[in-house]
Amino acid sequence: MKRPKKDTLILNALGGLFDYYHQIDRELILDEIFMLSLARGYLNVMQISLNELSYHKDIVAVFKNLSEVAHQRLSLLNNETPDQNLFLKIPNVLNISDYQKVDERNRWMQKNFHPLNDTTWFNNNYSSICLTQLFDSCNIGNECSNFLKTTGLSEHALTHQVLYLTIAEKIGCSAAIEKHLISQHIGEYRTILCTNMLDEIRRFQRDKKRLARIEWKQLELLMEQVFVCGFNGYVEFSDPHFLVATLAWQHPQIGCYTRLKPEVVPDLGIVAGISPKKKAMSQNKIQQESEKDACHPHTTVVAMASLLVFLHFLINPSPWPEFHLSDKLMTVDQIVSEDRFRNFRYIEWVKDAHFPPNIRLPKPPPMAWSPDLIAFMALLFIVVVGGVLAHHIFSSNRYWRAKQMYHFSYKKL
Repeated sequence: MKRPKKDTLILNALGGLFDYYHQIDRELILDEIFMLSLARGYLNVMQISLNELSYHKDIVAVFKNLSEVAHQRLSLLNNETPDQNLFLKIPNVLNISDYQKVDERNRWMQKNFHPLNDTTWFNNNYSSICLTQLFDSCNIGNECSNFLKTTGLSEHALTHQVLYLTIAEKIGCSAAIEKHLISQHIGEYRTILCTNMLDEIRRFQRDKKRLARIEWKQLELLMEQVFVCGFNGYVEFSDPHFLVATLAWQHPQIGCYTRLKPEVVPDLGIVAGISPKKKAMSQNKIQQESEKDACHPHTTVVAMASLLVFLHFLINPSPWPEFHLSDKLMTVDQIVSEDRFRNFRYIEWVKDAHFPPNIRLPKPPPMAWSPDLIAFMALLFIVVVGGVLAHHIFSSNRYWRAKQMYHFSYKKL
């Protein structure tokens, strides 16, 4: 798949997500406020970069539209709490880090499974309390310090550790964090965490069939892992198969993410011959799965976060060609929501992409008899005619003489 097509897939998915947040009238959770504010700041920064790189005007317009939708939704917050005000300001200083690689030498030999009952980031669970306290003048309590220094964690506990370090570094709390790390730089410790996080997703990179059959909880964890480490610039997390898995789970009508993967071939009601018994069973199944069809807030948040990271990897390629997301192949037959929310003329993006508007593209010369071609044909004619004449003049055989008769031409019978 060409790069412009990948751009359209991600922008279409982001358009569906932003439309979903623009239409809902419920109160947003802190995770959603944090993510919308982060997305708004990132999109505003990228508009400047796209203009400098002379991207197509359609791409810049989409970025501007998504940023405006995020701003409008955040402006509808009523009775803002102190936490909400804090989350509205903090993401403005967050930006994606420079590209880097993990270090396989930092892999842990043993990991401890530390399940979290609540996987949200800022919702009064253990790790979210530490994140909230961090915003209070870089305050790090003893429990939060122990959580930060604990090695061997996995899954959501590990992603929360990386998110904790990321926010601490971006808001200027690196010195406070390094006091608790005991003679270890915050960047080195983050590399250790992302190295072991990459080890967890290797099973999906090696087995694409397992990724195609991924369940909801595993997908939510995968998208969160792509976000927290991809946001810190680790190029190993820019896998096109992870992008396809993320896009394939988006609801094609609502735009959010649910606990069920949408069907690839939708039921259009044109299949006849269904018995009443099977129809009743189908209706009961729909009623039982109505809860699963509901939009899941945290899954939707991490999906938006991972898509922003994938978009960043596409627009700003890393210095290592083997990790260029734009050059890798991917299949889109499982993406039900393709072109459901935004329609793009991405063919026009190819002909003038990355070319400044003041530079005229070279045109091929007109088809005509140029002087060089005429001179070449004349020289070729002279060489051929001269060769033929020289062959006749200097040849030992004289074709204009009478044919010589040899004595052995006839035999006496």
